[in-house]
Amino acid sequence: MSKQEDFTTGGNLTDYEVHPLFAQPVFTIDELMNTDVPALREILGYPMGECDAFNYGDRSENTYILNNPEFHDLKQEIHKALQDYANNVLGYAGRFSITQSWISVKRPGYQHIAHAHANSIISGVYYFSNDDTAEGLTFCKQNVSGTYMMAPLANPNVKNQFTFSEVTLSVTNNMLCMFPSYLPHRVSQNTSKANRYSIAFNALPTYALGSEVDLTEAEYLRINTK
Repeated sequence: MSKQEDFTTGGNLTDYEVHPLFAQPVFTIDELMNTDVPALREILGYPMGECDAFNYGDRSENTYILNNPEFHDLKQEIHKALQDYANNVLGYAGRFSITQSWISVKRPGYQHIAHAHANSIISGVYYFSNDDTAEGLTFCKQNVSGTYMMAPLANPNVKNQFTFSEVTLSVTNNMLCMFPSYLPHRVSQNTSKANRYSIAFNALPTYALGSEVDLTEAEYLRINTK
């Protein structure tokens, strides 16, 4: 076995510390509501459109689904959690509100490739009507290095939070998951015989983006369209 193959080039230092800086805050609530949302049981009655790209699956034609009256209570509970996540976890000021929201159905054999959500600050998913075989939500490691094309040889014997390229979050019914919109995520191919259901959404602050003092402000009500 060559020196490169045996992966034993490291030293034997023991008196050191490793600091996990800039962790990604993924927010979850296992039981968002104590009662079922009746409208979710009738989900197949909503107009759906198939997205053939990358075997995505089906998506509701209505991309503001949480604005429907039957989802009022669910939206209120999501907004409460959204506000807590934005203000107390991410440290953002002011009120946040949901922009678009849509039903996502992954039929058997369908998946969703790694992606992030543009024109959004916070994104989230609410899960319902799934069985125990539903695929989880996989978050992908961001590569922020300017030398990302120069990938070093990986040591398969070292497995820790710094070497993982992906982390999969198990999902359960009535679970809400929220995360920064820039964080790449994907859904593995649905290998079960049942559909996988969720409602996804994006959110923005209701007042503005940026800061007037820093000359980065985009306050919606001040935008002159004339």
